[in-house]
Amino acid sequence: MNECAETRSFCLLNDPWIPIAGLGEVSLTELFTHPEYARLGGSPIEKVVILRFLLCIAHASTPIPDVDAWSALTPEKLAENALEYLEKWKDRFDLYDEKRPFLQFPQLRDIEKLEKNSSEWWPLSINGMQNNTILTQMDYATDYTESEKVRLLLSGVCYSCRRKGTKALISYSLMGEGNGFLHSFLLGESIIQTIYLNMLTDEEISGVGIFDKEGLGKPFWEWDFSNNDWIESYKNSYIGCLFPINKFLYIMGDKIVREEGIVYPEFLEGQWDPGITIFKKDNDRKALYCSTEKLPWRSLGAIFEYSRENYSNAFLRYGLEHLRNNTFIKSYGLWCGGVEVNTATSKNQKISGRKGYIESEFQIQKVETQKSWWCKYKELIQELSEFADELDLKVKLYYKKMSDPAKNSEKSKNKWSPICKAKGSEAKRLFWERMERMAQEVIDLSVETEQDIVNSAKRKWQEVALSCYREICPCITPRQMQAYVQCMPTFKKKEGKK
Repeated sequence: MNECAETRSFCLLNDPWIPIAGLGEVSLTELFTHPEYARLGGSPIEKVVILRFLLCIAHASTPIPDVDAWSALTPEKLAENALEYLEKWKDRFDLYDEKRPFLQFPQLRDIEKLEKNSSEWWPLSINGMQNNTILTQMDYATDYTESEKVRLLLSGVCYSCRRKGTKALISYSLMGEGNGFLHSFLLGESIIQTIYLNMLTDEEISGVGIFDKEGLGKPFWEWDFSNNDWIESYKNSYIGCLFPINKFLYIMGDKIVREEGIVYPEFLEGQWDPGITIFKKDNDRKALYCSTEKLPWRSLGAIFEYSRENYSNAFLRYGLEHLRNNTFIKSYGLWCGGVEVNTATSKNQKISGRKGYIESEFQIQKVETQKSWWCKYKELIQELSEFADELDLKVKLYYKKMSDPAKNSEKSKNKWSPICKAKGSEAKRLFWERMERMAQEVIDLSVETEQDIVNSAKRKWQEVALSCYREICPCITPRQMQAYVQCMPTFKKKEGKK
């Protein structure tokens, strides 16, 4: 470890902790010194929180008053400013600093004394709320490395579920807890360019309306955590929303003390997260959640369309506007991910073994009219949905004929048995799984002008659907052969559709 102080030290500036895809871990200084680093590594949760942390550094080190200032800025200058800024605040990035350990609240260390006598447990009030402190055991049997502890802190503080009550013991691991939302941000050719693409100007932040009082604000390491004076200003600022402090944590050996953190308004109350997608439905606002049943590539058209609304994904909304007038960026990427939760509500969320990470990355060609490609993309997805529905129907018909050939009239075709429904759903799910491998091809076709190329791709997609039908519906016995031929999916109406 490098020495940020005279005692035990782990300095985020000099010690490696940031996972880089294909390379290993690097320090903050290395990250901003090497523009060739292309992608963050780690879990989807870690990618979300680390990018937000890096965006806080970028915003704090480089003022961007308006779009002209953003256009005049370069990723190289952004990295240079970040290095100068980090050197200035170096003492605030030590994991083991006695007075100001990185992203920790030393006020919680006294809980070690209270642990010996459970009757002496008492509520702390760091955030002005009389919440009971939660003492949790590390989830792994082996010790965490310092780099894992840093990522644990970032994930535990910034990315967590809301739960009913505060006394439940919660097992903590690097998997973290998910808030269930689908997170999205633009991707550049490098990590530095990715940071650059997702930065908002002061004008854009104040123009939204919900941050008009505090504006950009200050990152958490510039505040004094010894009292509560910082909380209201932090949570009402853009940086406070960019990197929310949902939990207060303090690491003590192999344990971590946790208390409920800042209570943020719901997005229905006017507060919004810059990385999630919000849309209007039935005169109400709703957010896109992670779903293993419907992966992000199938929702790209909606994600980009919703990003045009005032309270939707700010990274995409403003990033796409910036790109329109940018000359040196010819293409860009989109990252979508998060973790699926069992209960997709803001009041009580949890992860079970049936849920998991969701992560997708796409490359998108920069076009003159952004709306044109995502409208075309939605049309292609709609056509794929029709293929999936046709497959679902014909598989159910096949199993209906096989189970009871006397009851397969047109009037009764929607009265499916459990086996019919299960096999239809299985075929449909298999179709979308196989089509996911062609997601980038579907995106590329959205800007394709040659209809013959588009039609050729559609015939290939139909063959994917037919392959699923062949796999789910056996064709061996005479009876199976008859049902197989009679229920064969047909896509004649989709062929050549414009």
